[in-house]
Amino acid sequence: MRCTIKLDESRLELKAVFNIDRDKFTDKLAEEINHFWGGAEFREDSAGSHFNAALKLIGSKCFEEIAFNNFKSKSWLVDQFDWSKGNGVEGFPSFQEAGLELVEIDTWFIDDDLLDIEFSE
Repeated sequence: MRCTIKLDESRLELKAVFNIDRDKFTDKLAEEINHFWGGAEFREDSAGSHFNAALKLIGSKCFEEIAFNNFKSKSWLVDQFDWSKGNGVEGFPSFQEAGLELVEIDTWFIDDDLLDIEFSE
């Protein structure tokens, strides 16, 4: 017997809220963040700007970090981006350097009610 367990991501909603200091998180910094990886032009076109693309990259990395480190705090997550604390995430400045304040982030917890099970022979 084979069992497939599926998560319909349309039923999963996560949110991260940032305060942004535009004197630090400039369009130039956003472009540098976006261009760190290949596909920058695609992300810029898709998101509408380097600024939006960089924020999406940061948000994605935040959710990834919190997903694989259950029950960690907001301050723990911010520290993961901080090079001066022996951490740092490749391609990103610390939140302090970037003028980002993480106000809140939803943890990645998948309730079993969101899962569907299918059996096959």
